[in-house]
Amino acid sequence: MADLKKMKKEREEDIRQSLRFIDTYVAWIKQTPNEIWSKKQADLFRSVYISINADWRKSQVKSKS
Repeated sequence: MADLKKMKKEREEDIRQSLRFIDTYVAWIKQTPNEIWSKKQADLFRSVYISINADWRKSQVKSKS
C-alpha cells in the first residue's frame, strides 16, 4: 500500500512540474517576438526530423546486411 501512495505522490509532482513548465513556456512565448520563437520552433522541428531521419537510415542499412 505504501508503494501506491508514493507512486501517487510522485505522479502528482510530475503533473505539477509539467504544468510549471507549460506556464513558463507560455510566458516566454507571450513576451518573445514572433520571428524569434518561430525560428526556435523551426530549429527544434528540424533537429527532431534530422535525428529521426538519421535513425531510419541506420535501420535501413542494418536491415540490408
